Amino acid sequence: MPMSHKPRRTALLIAAALCVAAAAARTAADFFVAAPDSVIRLLPQATRLDMLDYHRYGSDRPSTNQFNGPAILRTESDAIVEFDVDRDISMQLAVIPAGGDTVVALVTTCLLPVPDSSIQYFDTSWRPVSKGLPAIPAYADWLTPEATRTPGPVEVELPFIPVSAAFSPGATVLTFTNQAQAYLDSATWTRIQPMMTPAIAYDIKGGRFTQRR
Repeated sequence: MPMSHKPRRTALLIAAALCVAAAAARTAADFFVAAPDSVIRLLPQATRLDMLDYHRYGSDRPSTNQFNGPAILRTESDAIVEFDVDRDISMQLAVIPAGGDTVVALVTTCLLPVPDSSIQYFDTSWRPVSKGLPAIPAYADWLTPEATRTPGPVEVELPFIPVSAAFSPGATVLTFTNQAQAYLDSATWTRIQPMMTPAIAYDIKGGRFTQRR
């Protein structure tokens, strides 16, 4: 008896539907749902759909990630979706229109021992992009001009600088915040605070990031 092609046709139809959904996605929630599982790890697409449904129905019920931890969508707008992947990991997905293109930014923040973020950028086909887009600032970027000339005292007290990143609700500003104060004891922070920049912000307009001075 010849083998039925129905399962194969069904799989192809599902794949085609997902591709169409990804191409048509415009809001942050659309991209949140359409993202490949390899981009938003621990949260398969079905879980993300549940999270979105709970949020839109006003429920604070958490979904379950792949490690059985709690996952919940916190806020949603056309430009931003904020969600917890687990107890100690939060993420923010921002949609940044850039003329005929769109950039999708994904901030991942580990909350322990102090907030520390990474940031990735993608096109609408989920290919990584980076040109002209701000990365987490380097160590030297956080030092005042005076401290840059003699960084030794700061480097002894603070071997690395934890940095959190966040977009404003309308994805019009990206702010990197120096989290060293939460990492150091108060006496050490008091000594090095005058040599450090508290935050670095970028205004976003037309897909362009302009650093505030």
